[in-house]
Amino acid sequence: KENVINHLQKDIAYSVLFLAFAGVLKNYKDSAPVMAYLQSCQRHVLENLKVFGTPMKEQTTDLWRQFKVNLIVSHEEGTGAPIVHLSLSSVSNLLGKIERIQHLGSLITDFTLIKAGALMQANGGFLVIEAADLVNNPAAFNVVKQSLFDREIRWTGLSDNNSVIDIVSLEPSPIPLDIKVILIGETGLYYQLLQRDDSFAQLFKIFAQFSEKITRTKSAELLYAEQLVHFAEKENLRPLSAPAVNRLIEYAARLSGNRGDLSVFFTALKDILVEASVYGEKKKKTGVAEIEEALTAHKNRLNLYQQEHLKQIERGLLNIDVSSKKVGQINALVIQQNSVYSFGRPNRITCQIRLGHGNFIDIEREVDLGKSLHSKGVLILSSFLSARFAKEKPLSLDASLVFEQSYSELDGDSASCAELCALLSAIGDIPLEQGIAITGSVNQMGQVQAVGGINEKIEGFFDVCQMLGLNGKQGVIIPHANISSLMVDERVQEAVRQKQFHIYAVKTIEQALEILTGLSFDTTTGRKKSIESIVQEKIEVFAKAATKIKNQNCC
Repeated sequence: KENVINHLQKDIAYSVLFLAFAGVLKNYKDSAPVMAYLQSCQRHVLENLKVFGTPMKEQTTDLWRQFKVNLIVSHEEGTGAPIVHLSLSSVSNLLGKIERIQHLGSLITDFTLIKAGALMQANGGFLVIEAADLVNNPAAFNVVKQSLFDREIRWTGLSDNNSVIDIVSLEPSPIPLDIKVILIGETGLYYQLLQRDDSFAQLFKIFAQFSEKITRTKSAELLYAEQLVHFAEKENLRPLSAPAVNRLIEYAARLSGNRGDLSVFFTALKDILVEASVYGEKKKKTGVAEIEEALTAHKNRLNLYQQEHLKQIERGLLNIDVSSKKVGQINALVIQQNSVYSFGRPNRITCQIRLGHGNFIDIEREVDLGKSLHSKGVLILSSFLSARFAKEKPLSLDASLVFEQSYSELDGDSASCAELCALLSAIGDIPLEQGIAITGSVNQMGQVQAVGGINEKIEGFFDVCQMLGLNGKQGVIIPHANISSLMVDERVQEAVRQKQFHIYAVKTIEQALEILTGLSFDTTTGRKKSIESIVQEKIEVFAKAATKIKNQNCC
């Protein structure tokens, strides 16, 4: 009788299960693994009817938990391939986790506690990873490489420090992987990974560099305006006025270093916009005044060292002359910078000459403060001087050049124009205007070449002149090629309009010297005395003196 009852129960159970599973089996008839799993579920229930027939109130465990579906990843139909941006790379973030719960003093787990990682979430689409994270986390990098080589996601049982996890109670089956991994970061990181791992080039074959700026066209400006307006709406900020948008676009051009370009770093503009929205809260729109206030506040938070530098000049601790004329002395413009802020400042360069054999001493180089590019600029000076004034016989003078009160390393050749002017001034005993600073590099032909940080340099010298007193004669000489980079602030623009400050653009060292001395460089203008003739006479004097000494030594 008991057997009959058991058979009857199984028949009834089978009929119920058949009806319950019919639709599911029909839907997955083309998937052999799913069909095998569903059929095993049916068999398991039929073989354990007594257990599953126990009333729910009497069950000590959730018997039906083992039949639940753990939907690890889901993509809605019609949304396209998934795109996942992983901001922090780790083994668990890439592969996923198998969580555990506490039960009767022990940690237990099952398949319902499997959580998807970025590789599963992006499977069939694109995974974007910060390259810096992989550089700093070798274990995560190994997971990415192994998954791409195997073309499957396999639970490795490794932790983020490459050690084996003590308890691995589940080992999920490998999941086929079809994915495109994109690494983003600085160019240097790409080369670092390329050198560190031979397999890197096999996996990441496409290398693309993106410019930090775009050409400033009407369409680009419109895109900027749309982005700024959209950001203000998204963050519930006050609407932007049209002039405020224009000012932010000008700021983007300044960040790019050229009026014809726009920086693609929207973050800097958004930060200014958020800060500007705090000012003038009672106004309906954020205007130019609020943008200017935010820019000024941003600068004032970062320019402590610049203010200290100005104080040292004001107190006479740093010797900067902006009102007289001096021989062999000039104000060069240099850039002082750190990771978050840069500013221009004047630095006095002096030159001394004496009877010698054409040696040019770079004092900065001699004491290991001048680096290779700076020394290159000094060597170019000697080449220019020899080609212009000593083609037929060697120079009979020595010269020494130094950045006065400079206590840190110098590099770059942007002061070579200033050094050449100081050198020719010292040779010809020709005074130079100290109220006119100069920046630019020079080649062997005497042509003035473009340099960086032109706006910061102009503003830095203007700040010094304004502090010590503007006299209407002060200004800055810049390379003609840097005209397109001019985007000085409103203070400097107003001073130029009022003719209290001047900006001169030159193409040759001769033009620069004419501005600095008030003399013509050559005699083609009809003047009797020119810079060229004065320098040539002095060089001949040195040559005669050297010949006289040589003859005396011979006798």
